[in-house]
Amino acid sequence: MLNISDNTPPASAYPKSSMSMDKIRLPKWHWTFRRLMAVLMVVFLIFMFLPWTQNVRADGRVTTL
Repeated sequence: MLNISDNTPPASAYPKSSMSMDKIRLPKWHWTFRRLMAVLMVVFLIFMFLPWTQNVRADGRVTTL
């Protein structure tokens, strides 16, 4: 903690792993999928702000119903 005393806690006070942490830990593929989705979202947002022009070549006749 603050390391203001010479006393050290016993090793059993801070276990390296516990069953509850093992149960809530996400698998590696989950983090990879999250990262992939975040990158795709950023790319999508960048494409949303790019200029878009749509050109259609035609003969120039206008018809109505």
